[in-house]
Amino acid sequence: MAKELSTKIDKKLQKGIIYEPPKKEKKKELKNFLEISDKVLSDLVISNEIRPKSKKTYFSACKLLNAYLAKKSLSISDINHSMISDFTKSLQKSTSYKKTTVSHLKAVFTHLAKSSLIEFNYFKDYEDKLKVTESDLNYPFSDYEKAIIEDHLQANNPALYALTRFIFYAFIRSTELINLKIKDIDLRTRTIKVSGEISKNKRTETVPIIKPLLDIIIENKIMQNPSDYYIFGEDCKPSKTKLGLNTATNLHRDMLKRLGIYVHRATVLYSWKHTGNIFAYLAGVDIKLIQKMNRHASLETTEIYLRKLGLFLEKKAYDASW
Repeated sequence: MAKELSTKIDKKLQKGIIYEPPKKEKKKELKNFLEISDKVLSDLVISNEIRPKSKKTYFSACKLLNAYLAKKSLSISDINHSMISDFTKSLQKSTSYKKTTVSHLKAVFTHLAKSSLIEFNYFKDYEDKLKVTESDLNYPFSDYEKAIIEDHLQANNPALYALTRFIFYAFIRSTELINLKIKDIDLRTRTIKVSGEISKNKRTETVPIIKPLLDIIIENKIMQNPSDYYIFGEDCKPSKTKLGLNTATNLHRDMLKRLGIYVHRATVLYSWKHTGNIFAYLAGVDIKLIQKMNRHASLETTEIYLRKLGLFLEKKAYDASW
């Protein structure tokens, strides 16, 4: 068998036929990025991996990138981390909008890579240095809005009202609040423990319970529940079952809509933290106590936060006239 094969090869060599290995198939070029991304997204809708609404959102991000590439005379093969950074800076939108756009493109390019339409997804490991702070996303309530909301909640949903008081008086984030249990409240020391497992800064710290919040805790008989119960469980009441991550947020949003106060990403549940800080500062609460209540690592962080809320830290400025 080997001798026959050798003879065949010799004859081909004598005729000048030289063996050439098969050429590797070249990667398909993305000549029409929008057309191909549309097809990939459509396939995902058909396979129920994404919803039609999501496809529309992702495709909008693709249009933004396509317009940028056309303006810069670039192609998909030119994409790298530096280019993505320049692309996000070119978007004349908010920081959160830029991050969302990059996130959507990351999802699209992940599927393009799976389909072998691109060799590497630079969006996947792109470290976006744009930081979105909570104060960039929402705003404090006005005195008028605060009064209307509080009156409505006290009359119609006392449990949700109590939840907002923990944010307003103790500056505890809603994502932390749903994980707090009865045992985290210590009425002897008038403190609430926020463990590092649930806190944003990953540090275990305590928050002082001021008189109005103490009254809320007593009035709602919160401490008359088992210590392992969540402070805000089912129906925003003490329960052994934890409250859903978005339940309180959605309840609060629906209430704001009914009152005609809701503004997308502006008036939200977290707005109570900003509102509480403003009321505390204007009431003359020492800035060091405000720092402790916010669990800020430094006084400078607190000062920056308060300035973002539009507060002048030199109160004499309020007395000036011209």
